[in-house]
Amino acid sequence: MKASELIKNLQKLIEEHGDLNLVYSTDDEGNSFDEVGFNPSFGVYDKEEKTYRMVGEKDVNVFCIN
Repeated sequence: MKASELIKNLQKLIEEHGDLNLVYSTDDEGNSFDEVGFNPSFGVYDKEEKTYRMVGEKDVNVFCIN
C-alpha cells in the first residue's frame, strides 16, 4: 500500500469516526496489537528477507510505522 492511499483512507475514517488513536498488528495473523508510538521513519525494506534498515534518503523504498 502506498502512503497516499493510507492517508486517503485515514482521512475518510477521521471524518466518519473522529481523530482516534492508531494501533498496529505485531504479526500478519493479528495475534497481538500495540499503539503506534512514533512518527514514521524511512528506510529500505527487503521483502524476501522481511528486514528493514534505516539509510540515507537516496536508498529509501518504504516508510516504517511502529
